[in-house]
Amino acid sequence: MIVDSEIILLALDAFKELGLDAYVEVNNRKLLRGIIEFAGIPESLANSVIISVDKMNKVGKDGVIKELDDKRIARDSISKLISAFSLNGSFDEKLNMLKGLINNEVGKEGLKEIEETFSYFSEGQKKNIIFNASLARGLGYYTGTIFEGFVRNSEVTSSICGGGRYDKMIPGLLQNEREYPCVGISFGLDVITDVFKTAKKAAEAGSGVGSDKKTVVKVYVIPIKTTKECFGICSELRKAGINADMDFQGRGVSKNLDYANSEGIPFVIIIGPKELGEKKVKLKNMISGEEEMLTAKGAITRIKKAKA
Repeated sequence: MIVDSEIILLALDAFKELGLDAYVEVNNRKLLRGIIEFAGIPESLANSVIISVDKMNKVGKDGVIKELDDKRIARDSISKLISAFSLNGSFDEKLNMLKGLINNEVGKEGLKEIEETFSYFSEGQKKNIIFNASLARGLGYYTGTIFEGFVRNSEVTSSICGGGRYDKMIPGLLQNEREYPCVGISFGLDVITDVFKTAKKAAEAGSGVGSDKKTVVKVYVIPIKTTKECFGICSELRKAGINADMDFQGRGVSKNLDYANSEGIPFVIIIGPKELGEKKVKLKNMISGEEEMLTAKGAITRIKKAKA
């Protein structure tokens, strides 16, 4: 789930750079199926119901009710669906209310995943990340987290990005039993362009990265059983205008250093239990080989000076 959270934050960072006041709505397909099961709707009708629910933003609650009614979904089931989708309050309040409603296994798994996804966001980040239990994304290949981005105060109401987790797609195409966990996002370039046009803005042309560079990453963060803490450090680095990435695969330090070196990343930050205990990070200059124990702010200052 940490990778799902990473993609959501990267999307918001991209829109911030474009000067767009964007937010992302997030849901989980397992939770959606759990709500459908809670409503007493047969599994054979689940995909059809998801297609109708996906139109909630376009046709509204009444439009979805009418469409479900036309599909001969029982009135009691429709009422249960709409009640689950109409919960108000903070993320924690909506989550707790759903925990009180959903007791089937797929729904509980979805609740656990959405809770973990949001655990990686700070309170400040959650202002632009909204849990929407009715978000469906009609495509049938999604298996877990799903999300869509929108722009506030714009005449353009279509989503500017969308994506999610689709863990079963590659095994299905290859027809084997291997696991290929996947999560992805796509950006609506036409819609983003329309946002600028309607706002009478022109996108500024940025300076391109030289073709001789392998990566735009300036700092690679290596966690040693400190993944969640490193996730926070990455956010701090990006807020300071420093391009940062981190290891999500749990590789050893030496393999991570080899990777950073092969990609031409100039700095590495290593954080283990020792560094956490001292409230510091180990900053390694990959060019000079110099290592320093610094606070996070001290590391940011050192990297910025090196960039200058």
